Amino acid sequence: MDKSVPSFKKVCSCTLILQQKCANINAVPDATDWLFAPTLSGQTISLEGLEPHHASDLYAGADEQTLQFLARGGPTAPTPEAWAAYIVALNDLPNRVNFAIRIKDAGSGTVGPVVGRISYSEVKVNDLWAEIGTMLLPAAQGTSVNPEAKLLLMTR
Repeated sequence: MDKSVPSFKKVCSCTLILQQKCANINAVPDATDWLFAPTLSGQTISLEGLEPHHASDLYAGADEQTLQFLARGGPTAPTPEAWAAYIVALNDLPNRVNFAIRIKDAGSGTVGPVVGRISYSEVKVNDLWAEIGTMLLPAAQGTSVNPEAKLLLMTR
């Protein structure tokens, strides 16, 4: 495992934070607040709107299993162009907001290549509900990337 990727322990306080956040919900938010992808910065990762230019990083880090287990189809071929087309197709789905996940350098805070994607899908603003889906490249699997990405989405 890559030593630069932090462990799960760094984000284990997410349950308490989520309970506090949910206790403060008093009104239904405006749909425009949820159906866009702002940049979100955490301790060890950064999320930004997923765009076709992220395809080369996803292609470079993916393996056969990455493609095998993707929901919503996945790229039609293991090429950067197919990854870009897949990103366009994801972004065209209604009530869905897609983010690229980048790991931050611990010392400088600069972001590195994309190590996965995370999405709100099936956003139902009136119900205060959204499904969260994640796809991580092998280098980010089993690290704190997944829980921290979910924490950033749930507390934004």
